[in-house]
Amino acid sequence: MENEALGTFDVKVSPIGDDDEPIGGMSINRTFHGDLKRLTAKRI
Repeated sequence: MENEALGTFDVKVSPIGDDDEPIGGMSINRTFHGDLKRLTAKRI
């Protein structure tokens, strides 16, 4: 059995923190389009 999903995804990387403070980390959001429709969010 072979599994395959076709589609694209978008990635948005944003700094976490206030404008007057240094960057405290990064937020990574991925949005999948096509056979898979999903939003994932990570913080590093």
